[in-house]
Amino acid sequence: MLAAAEAPVAERPLLIASDIHRHFEGLHAVDGVSIDVPAGKITGLIGPNGAGKSTLLAVLAGTLPASSGTSVFDAPSSRG
Repeated sequence: MLAAAEAPVAERPLLIASDIHRHFEGLHAVDGVSIDVPAGKITGLIGPNGAGKSTLLAVLAGTLPASSGTSVFDAPSSRG
């Protein structure tokens, strides 16, 4: 039986986040966000003031814990 080949790095998302939530004392700052960020592409996050953009980025960067949801970051090796 052959194992499925892993997708080339360029085809895999660099970051996969699913159903991310972040709550602060009753405030739903981030409510169910899912995003795939492709490797090698510039990706923007836009929205009005107070929409939760900075909070989402802090959760994805690991500086704030998510209330729920999952994220996977697959950084390519910088070593030669």
